[in-house]
Amino acid sequence: IRQLKNYTQEYVAQQLNVSREWYIKLESDQEKPSDKILSLAAKLYNIKIDDIKNFDSKAIFSNIVSGTHNNLNQGYNLYQNEKEINAKEETLSTLREFIESLKIQLKEKDDKIARRDKKIEALIQEIDRLKVLSRKL
Repeated sequence: IRQLKNYTQEYVAQQLNVSREWYIKLESDQEKPSDKILSLAAKLYNIKIDDIKNFDSKAIFSNIVSGTHNNLNQGYNLYQNEKEINAKEETLSTLREFIESLKIQLKEKDDKIARRDKKIEALIQEIDRLKVLSRKL
């Protein structure tokens, strides 16, 4: 099972909280695993304890391939989600740039209106001054 998962003896021994030497004996049937060791191994390999006790390489290989297939599907889904997020972030960035452009245009129009209002005010004052002069004449 370890070799099918491409794990080293040292790695598995660490995961099972045993020495590498003890694990080597376990693999060579010189030691028998406790229920705790079987439970940890089942969790590590993502298989049932019975699959370890009744080791069938075809069943284990099928389980591993199925898990790998599921992991690939999950990875693809994450990739698709990341693509969607990137596209939405790009759209958001474009919209932010557009909003900034509109703000600049609005500021320019506000400035233009303010200048026009000053000209109108100056013209009104000139008209009032001319009215006063025309009355004097």
